[in-house]
Amino acid sequence: MILTTSEESRLLDQRAMTEYGLPESVLMENAGASVVQLMKEKISWEDARVVIVCGSGNNGGDGFVTARYALSEGADVAVLVMGDASHMGENSLLYKNIAAKMGIPVISVAGADDAKEYLAGADIIVDALIGTGLKHHVKGSTAELITAMNDSEAVIVSVDVPSGMFSDSGCAAGAVVNADYTVALGSVKRGHVLYPGNGYAGTVLYSTIGIPNGAREHFPVKLVEEKDIYGFLPVRSFAAHKGTNGFIGIFAGSEGMAGAGLLTAQGLSLIHISE
Repeated sequence: MILTTSEESRLLDQRAMTEYGLPESVLMENAGASVVQLMKEKISWEDARVVIVCGSGNNGGDGFVTARYALSEGADVAVLVMGDASHMGENSLLYKNIAAKMGIPVISVAGADDAKEYLAGADIIVDALIGTGLKHHVKGSTAELITAMNDSEAVIVSVDVPSGMFSDSGCAAGAVVNADYTVALGSVKRGHVLYPGNGYAGTVLYSTIGIPNGAREHFPVKLVEEKDIYGFLPVRSFAAHKGTNGFIGIFAGSEGMAGAGLLTAQGLSLIHISE
């Protein structure tokens, strides 16, 4: 599984579209559908009061699609839109209009004051406000809206990344959504696994959104999971003792920076003594 920066995430989408002919609208449709489908393992959409907070970028487009699929699962859905609708891309605007035609309330908000009455009554908040394209610190009315989302007692599900988190580093851009769950789309982002982003993201679920594996080739950073190394680990005999399993080697530190290695050795010595 690759771990991407924001620029690599854009490149991955471009490869899917140019090399495989997948339209952006299909990727956006798959993204919104994945949020609802994957979260069925964790929450119940049926009869839930769901508020989806959308921005004017493609992350908001994913949110509009999510609204449709949540409605089909029996949720009571409302969409709050913050930002200039004239800045929306063609596909985001398409899915916004489809949601409205399906009878889903699509409400423009200028900030937290407009949104609080909806957020206060929500069981689930879907955060589709800001995606991986974040470049500046979040402040003003956007920061206040994020704070209002965090103050809610609802379960918060972030679409791709928690709004207000830099996806490359996991650092907060001022105000940041504290998500219970994040559905990573297309790739897991480096900020999902780095501190403090792994805290903001909560439990991370992952969807390929239909991007072929071939498009993921030649990205430099991979996520090593338990399943990747399990086959390399020896099976320890139940009759084993400290003299039958070799020795521990420590590779740590550099010239003038040997402290980490020494502390590790001391810690292992204490374990030996305690045994």
